[in-house]
Amino acid sequence: MAIDTACSASLVAAHLGSTATPAACSYALAAGVNLTLRSETSAVLAKAGMLAEDGRCKTLDGSADGYARGEACVVLLLRAGWAAVEGGVGGPTLALLAGSAVNQDGRSGALTAPSGPAQQAVMRGALASGGMAPGAVAGL
Repeated sequence: MAIDTACSASLVAAHLGSTATPAACSYALAAGVNLTLRSETSAVLAKAGMLAEDGRCKTLDGSADGYARGEACVVLLLRAGWAAVEGGVGGPTLALLAGSAVNQDGRSGALTAPSGPAQQAVMRGALASGGMAPGAVAGL
């Protein structure tokens, strides 16, 4: 299944793979790729002042002045809970996805200003699907 949701396609692929594995299969592959093939896109983003002038991403840093574009491809082998515990195909379990959720952001003020209520709702949904309280995440 191909998923094209702009910035969240990899997240949605991991969500669909992790929620499908227990019911439909023991294993799922979730992959995400980002290619920066068109220079026009970078030019428009630079003109809008969205890209970091030094080309370095400084997330959550006081000196952040934009973001950096890059190319990447990641593939995750997702295993159903019982398969992850027992080991099996793919070697040792490296991480546990306790919960997952996706939603549609709805009306936003701007491309770079997502809907606060929608972001809160999806976080609550992910916590609920993992059976976790908000404070439990900070302790991980």
